[in-house]
Amino acid sequence: MKQESNPPPLQLLGPIDPLGKQAIQRLLDRGRCRSAVYLAHCQSTNTYALAEEVAGADLPRLIVTDQQSAGRGRMDRKWYADVGTLTFSLRMMLDPVHLPINKQPLLALAGGLAVADVVRHVIAPRQAAIKWPNDVLIDRRKVAGVLVEASSEQPRTIVIGIGLNVATDFSQAAAQVANRAVSLHEYTGQGLNRYALLEPLMECLQDRIDQLASDPEGLLHDFQEGCALTGQAVTLLLRERAITGIVLGIDPKGGLRLQTQSGVEIFHAGEVQWQDDAR
Repeated sequence: MKQESNPPPLQLLGPIDPLGKQAIQRLLDRGRCRSAVYLAHCQSTNTYALAEEVAGADLPRLIVTDQQSAGRGRMDRKWYADVGTLTFSLRMMLDPVHLPINKQPLLALAGGLAVADVVRHVIAPRQAAIKWPNDVLIDRRKVAGVLVEASSEQPRTIVIGIGLNVATDFSQAAAQVANRAVSLHEYTGQGLNRYALLEPLMECLQDRIDQLASDPEGLLHDFQEGCALTGQAVTLLLRERAITGIVLGIDPKGGLRLQTQSGVEIFHAGEVQWQDDAR
């Protein structure tokens, strides 16, 4: 997919929601991103962001869509979304001084923390928690997910994709998805436009990325405080095996520390399930 080399600050592709346009324009005006594209429909904002040819001067670049039909999650899973889901990606260049490549694994944690910050504010006094590495949960049901990917052609180019169930209707979703997911609308009891959350989410995301650059230990501490898994008996599903143990926390590189029968092991991939939860 080839885009023009010098795109305007905001590209509009298709009939879009005026509230979304206004939110994006305010982010541009305040310097939260240097350019943006707003699509009525796309298969995946992450896929779109990785395929674009964009000059470094136009980064960070925001990609927003009203309707995503083939969103992707971790471990090649599909992400269900409809017109009530806030779906966007941020394409950025890692600063080699403040955000070197070795901090890239912690970007997923930063993204999860940013979403949790916003969700907690919306549903207060109820709480939200983070399921390692970056799913945001309310009562063990998934309200948001984050997918961080690197460009194969430009290793320092990173895309952070976020899907937040604001007023998502799961009546048309598969039962397995509907049973595990939840929308913010279920907790607010009132109409909540998804684009009302785009600005605070982008602000929290930038704040958490800045924290990762300046205070990674503080970021890890905050993640530990909000982690839903610490001290829990879990099963970690890997592609070739399943491992049971007690979650001890997160290591300095963002890996999951698990007390197993063989001792303390650290994992950087896998799907976590609570042993007392069939879901």
